[in-house]
Amino acid sequence: MNSENNIALGDLAPFVLPLCYIASSQDPVNNIKKLDGPWEMIWRNGDASDPNFFYVAKNDTQKLVALIIRGSVISKGIFSEWDAFVDWIVEDLSDELVYWPFTSDGWNFTNGEPPCIGAGSYILLSQMINAKNKMEGKAADLLHKFLFNFSKANPSYQLVIGGHSLGGNTAKVYTSFYLDYLSKIEHSPAAMAQVSLCTFAAPASGNVAFSNDLDAKLTQQIHYQNTSDVVPFFPTYSGMDYVKDLYHPHPSAHTIEIGKDPFGGTIFLSAAIMMLAGKLKALNYKEPNMRYLKPLNIKVIEKEGIIENNALAWMGQAGAQHQIGVYAAFLNIPLPKIDTAISPDNAKNKTTEALAL
Repeated sequence: MNSENNIALGDLAPFVLPLCYIASSQDPVNNIKKLDGPWEMIWRNGDASDPNFFYVAKNDTQKLVALIIRGSVISKGIFSEWDAFVDWIVEDLSDELVYWPFTSDGWNFTNGEPPCIGAGSYILLSQMINAKNKMEGKAADLLHKFLFNFSKANPSYQLVIGGHSLGGNTAKVYTSFYLDYLSKIEHSPAAMAQVSLCTFAAPASGNVAFSNDLDAKLTQQIHYQNTSDVVPFFPTYSGMDYVKDLYHPHPSAHTIEIGKDPFGGTIFLSAAIMMLAGKLKALNYKEPNMRYLKPLNIKVIEKEGIIENNALAWMGQAGAQHQIGVYAAFLNIPLPKIDTAISPDNAKNKTTEALAL
């Protein structure tokens, strides 16, 4: 398939974002049937009770197949407090970098810097590499083998890899791995030309060398970022410097007191953010190239409880701005009514309940 026949990057969001919404639900297998398409789930790694749930679905009308990775979970419904801890601390907030071996140029490091990704992202990638299809009545194929075999059997289908939040972070990592596999193991330029990448609210996945390597492998990528959402700006130094100035005039991190220093001076939230940024600066995390970013200029959500000038309101505003429903409302993408942690009715009104980060 020639990439010129693919659905345009700017037209992928109406397909990918609802699929991310389905991934966030407690019954993705049945909820996907509520999407227009029709969409059919053809591979999944397990049950929805797994916080690291991901699946493959196809849309025969659009000749589109999608690998969707669930974003960060919350401690409600079928998910436990332990799930939330693993998700946010071990995967989202891990500040350790590990070497990335799936590069296009081998040991020829850019500027002498080896490509690296977050340790938590590598944990999830390892799970994805080893995962087998748990769909009833289907062969227990490994994910990368399944995707390649589908591409060979359906050369007119476009593959889009996507996710929201941590799911988007991991989508970038898996896309880089999968393209490396197609190039070095399957030697299939045709399958590589079928691949697109579409993420929402995804934090940086790795350092500059990793980001540059992904760019060298793939130009068919787009990353949506709400400019009032703190998550996609983490954990880069420049991004966190930007985040500290969000939500003026309220809730303002510059005037929110969170404690005292050893000398009795006031510590403001903005200073705490920059202290964390300083700790992470040496890791050299990098956001996607600007030409692949799609900023969404969403305003402060005016809702009681998340506009007051205190730390709880600031975190609440940040949590609300991060939700799939807010992205969908701004992009005018309808979401189905499903069993999920995010209310579609609230999403439509841009007043989604804030969730703790």
